[in-house]
Amino acid sequence: MGGTPTQPTYRLGGTFRDARMGDVAIEQLNLDGRYANRELVSALDLFRGGRRVVTANLALPMDLALVPVDERLRDAPLRGSIRTDSIELGIVETFTSGIRNATGQLITNVDVAGTWERPALTGRLAITNGAFDLPGAGIHLERVEARLGLVGDSVHIERLVASSRREDGQQ
Repeated sequence: MGGTPTQPTYRLGGTFRDARMGDVAIEQLNLDGRYANRELVSALDLFRGGRRVVTANLALPMDLALVPVDERLRDAPLRGSIRTDSIELGIVETFTSGIRNATGQLITNVDVAGTWERPALTGRLAITNGAFDLPGAGIHLERVEARLGLVGDSVHIERLVASSRREDGQQ
């Protein structure tokens, strides 16, 4: 930590090994973050089986001054990218309670742009050999194959195939 109360600078870095996030085992997670000039720049790398399976880089305009400010989230461009290489779909459970018991693979190639007020995501997501429960709907989806395109604030379903059954086992 350095700088002044109105223009602070921060540096954060670390590695987590053999950790858990919900039911997802984290072999190794590397984090690096810097804050200066009212921007937080961060990088995350997640490893499984000795290889990098998630890379995320984000530059977020925010004011983390140690004094009161009018707006913490600045009206300036968001920048970033999220890439995965066949990561376990179960990682999604870390971020939502709407999906449980997820299996399969997730491939992500997404760029982040826009502003806090109007974020814009572009890229693609794919699910292969997927299966998961949607507790809120009371259904289990299996044999999920999906390709989604992201453009700005829209999701384009390019392909979506799944079989379902209710939690009581009926189709």
